[in-house]
Amino acid sequence: RLALKGAEMVPEDKVLIIDDFLANGAALMGLSNEFTDSAKAYTDEKYWNLPVFGTFYGKNVSLNLEALLAASPQVIIDIGEAKDTIAEDMDGIQAQTGIPTIFIECSLENTGAAYRTLGELLGKQEEGETLAQYCEDTLAMAKEKSAAIPQEERVTLYYGEGDNGLTTIPSGSFHNTVIELVGIDNVAVLDTTSGAGSEISMEQLLLWNPDVVLFNPGSVYAAVGSDPLWADVTAVQEGRYYEVPAGPYNWLSRPPSINRFLGVRWLGNLIYPDIYELDIAEEAKTFYSLFYHCDLSDEQLTALLANSSLK
Repeated sequence: RLALKGAEMVPEDKVLIIDDFLANGAALMGLSNEFTDSAKAYTDEKYWNLPVFGTFYGKNVSLNLEALLAASPQVIIDIGEAKDTIAEDMDGIQAQTGIPTIFIECSLENTGAAYRTLGELLGKQEEGETLAQYCEDTLAMAKEKSAAIPQEERVTLYYGEGDNGLTTIPSGSFHNTVIELVGIDNVAVLDTTSGAGSEISMEQLLLWNPDVVLFNPGSVYAAVGSDPLWADVTAVQEGRYYEVPAGPYNWLSRPPSINRFLGVRWLGNLIYPDIYELDIAEEAKTFYSLFYHCDLSDEQLTALLANSSLK
């Protein structure tokens, strides 16, 4: 039996990671937070009503120790970024609960190793190797292709978030990882690498004059084509603006988890279609089947790619 608690990846995403490896007789005991409606559309209904244990990391720490103990899991597995105090934190939870507590570090670069570790722990080595290889193949492909793009041919990009699209992910932040990996130059070179986003002005965006504009899901993608505020942005004038696909998660960065591996393939093909020669519809079907155990319907696929393909 497994219990899963919060770390850097959103809870339901970690449920999907763990589910790839549940050995015969194992059972997931609970969640950090409830599933969103968006996530439910791509996940098995058997997970929707699991008890919620809360989180012990982040801004809103909410661990319900009594609920966790009542579920009586045999092991607690935490996956995410290795904080400076991670060993003490894991030891503290283990001391409080009396339950063996394991931490597995999982950054973009070592996701393959994380899957292999889970495979070893849960007796699912073959499945672990399959998913590890997918992740490593994706990284190797992107590194090879991006290295072959001459600097003068690299596309520049602005990533807009928020109600007006003028909150941006700066170059150097962990949310910029996929953009950089693919071989794209983020125009937002700022004196910060905060992952929370930075406010800029339209005047600044016009000075940057990016080749392409990406919008976070839920931002202003639908309105910019007729919004006077954006009328002078060349990328908008020429139709080179897109919305990052999302479902159950943003393919690019939020959360910074396995969704990014599909994001690498999608963004590479979108920006450099002659270099990343991929069929994104087929790529999405393969990814969702492997990682989310979800067979995408034609309707779901159409919705995912509606605002994120070449115009």
